[in-house]
Amino acid sequence: MRLLKKSISIVLMFGLLISTVPANATAQEVNDTVEIVDIIEETNNNVNLPNSDGIIAEEEAETANQNNIQAAKTKAIVIIPGILGSSLQNSDTGNDVWLNIFNYSQMALKEDGTSQYNIASVNKDNYGANNTYKTLYNSLNSAYSSNFDVIFFDYDWRLSNVAAASKLAQELSAYSEVVLVAHSMGGLVASRFLANSAANRSKTSALITLGTPYVGSAKCINVMETGELIGISILGMDITLFGNTVKAVCKNSYAAYQLLPTAKYYATTGAYPIAYNGVNYTTSDATLMKTAWSKKSDGTAKAMFATATSFHDSLYTSSVHVKNFNDVTSYTIAMTGHDTISRVNLGADYTTTGLTYSSTGDGTVLYKSAGLGTPDFLYTGPDHTGMVSDSTIIAKVKTLITSATGVAAASSLALVFEENSGTIELDPDNIAINARGWTEGTDNKRINIYADIDSELSIGGVSVEEIDGSLYTSAGSKVGNVWPLGDTGRRLYAMYNNNYTIISSGDIKVEYMNNGYFEKIVEYNLGGLKATVDIEDYSSKVVTCITAEASDRSAAKYYSHVYTDDELMVLNQD
Repeated sequence: MRLLKKSISIVLMFGLLISTVPANATAQEVNDTVEIVDIIEETNNNVNLPNSDGIIAEEEAETANQNNIQAAKTKAIVIIPGILGSSLQNSDTGNDVWLNIFNYSQMALKEDGTSQYNIASVNKDNYGANNTYKTLYNSLNSAYSSNFDVIFFDYDWRLSNVAAASKLAQELSAYSEVVLVAHSMGGLVASRFLANSAANRSKTSALITLGTPYVGSAKCINVMETGELIGISILGMDITLFGNTVKAVCKNSYAAYQLLPTAKYYATTGAYPIAYNGVNYTTSDATLMKTAWSKKSDGTAKAMFATATSFHDSLYTSSVHVKNFNDVTSYTIAMTGHDTISRVNLGADYTTTGLTYSSTGDGTVLYKSAGLGTPDFLYTGPDHTGMVSDSTIIAKVKTLITSATGVAAASSLALVFEENSGTIELDPDNIAINARGWTEGTDNKRINIYADIDSELSIGGVSVEEIDGSLYTSAGSKVGNVWPLGDTGRRLYAMYNNNYTIISSGDIKVEYMNNGYFEKIVEYNLGGLKATVDIEDYSSKVVTCITAEASDRSAAKYYSHVYTDDELMVLNQD
């Protein structure tokens, strides 16, 4: 398929950051720092950590303190971005690393989770990398700057959420009241900040999270193999130019493991995080420890699994998450209506063989993960990244800030929002979801096409274009999504009900799926022959394979298989 990659989508890359302990550090903050130091010592007892390995240099801490001293106000609204949300620079050269396509290799991490280069985050304009948070920042600054400093919190998103939370505490030390507005992984940073001390909680008027994967995201499992990340649009760049670097970062990153499905994923979302050889598992760590990316060079499992578990455990007292503490006012905002990976299917060699998805997410995070159960506010409209620039979502954020602080948003000239179409607030308590994780009462007919990455997919002779992992017609109508299948060189095209044509020389599987259940499956093993497969919509469910040479069929150079009712019944067992 001729994929027109007008932009890339990305969501995850993180590692280990250790911050210096301030003179007035609490016992908890000291313990946090010791915990991370122990992690590194266990991995490599002789590691000599340069600044790039996570230590905040004295001059950086001094600059942060000066900024705090010079703070114009005693109150702040803090935007905490998600993965890839902050710009990164090489501290030795001053050159941009993220975003600078020629320097992406400098983001790589060593096997012990430390950085190969001296890298630091930088806040250039309060908009974050690729201006992702420009609309949100400008809107909040316009509404509340008379009473609050509006801050964009930059951090090295490759590194540990534990350390990012400690850095956040440093930067907010001069403020007596703060409101935390956190997107995606930023919500985990904020949660750790609140869990670190009662003092942090007492100064926080409200925590507002948007699309935070509180119990993880199944998509992150596939990212570990593919290097293809979803979350921030990077216009005009080719993912293949740095996919290997992304994989190298993810597989050695402590924070990346903190985004994998947690032990509470199944109980919270109702979805199995993985299936191995066709068997569903409610927890994933034991199986994922056998994947190639999870092992150290000596073949043993990396410490990242254990530290990810301890990180999430640190956010709880007994069974209560910090966002639900009595001294914390929190609001969760989630999106639904986007096809979102809910489970990754692994084969005998522990590589990705298939993906299971549902309509109950933002394209990256299931809404029940973003709500730690039932979200406070649920919307349909923009996706995981688009929600931070959507006018309806931002209006809700303002309402919540005003409710928590008693400060009304100042009126201002209308801002131009990047996403402002069809955003609807839903009642999360009245959303019916079936056993397969699909929203009842909506059009859930999908035609799944498994094919090689170089296949050509079209509708009525017009090529389908890929933009940020979504598929569109030339007229701009969305017709589906596409996800890689590990390192197989194959992809799953999840298409809305329509007529399609795909041209490929690799094997092709076509699935007619409704509400998550399979109604018809046809497989073609083309044996290297180039063939055209016509796929009709649900009204007929007719699939026709036409090879270049009529003799190919009689010569049995390829074969087809239509699943029997018994085979479908096995796949459709809940």
